[in-house]
Amino acid sequence: MEMTIKQLADELGVNKRKIIYRVKKLPHNLYTKRNNVVYITEEGIKKITDEISKNMSSTQKSDNDTEKKNDYEKSLIEQLEIKDQQIRILQNALETQQKLLDQQQQLSAEDKIVIKELQSQIALNEPMKEYYSIHENNNDKKNKEIRKWYQFWIHKTNN
Repeated sequence: MEMTIKQLADELGVNKRKIIYRVKKLPHNLYTKRNNVVYITEEGIKKITDEISKNMSSTQKSDNDTEKKNDYEKSLIEQLEIKDQQIRILQNALETQQKLLDQQQQLSAEDKIVIKELQSQIALNEPMKEYYSIHENNNDKKNKEIRKWYQFWIHKTNN
């Protein structure tokens, strides 16, 4: 069964120019020209369809590869954006922790100053404690010596 260039192009869904290009590459025995119309033999049709299907599959593969690359690039860009956002969050957390650490160090320094002041006050109060403890002991002795009215009477009777 013979076909014209137009019929073959319509059947394969390609441009007539692609078919013409392929026909020119074919040997002369695979096509004939009658009344300014080129007819392609069955063997020529098979060769042309095989060639076009190979080219279409390679084009589709390259298109698929390009789509895969684009999808991969998009996923990488999304991942980078997520990583950037995570880095910003971590930087904010780090700044907050540094502020808290600075405040803690300031409070610790203030506490040391207060502790030193208290220690110096304690050192000053030590002699006073000794003084008060001596006088308390004397007062305790005096309190023991002071007797209540009924103790005097009992004491006198016992003597």
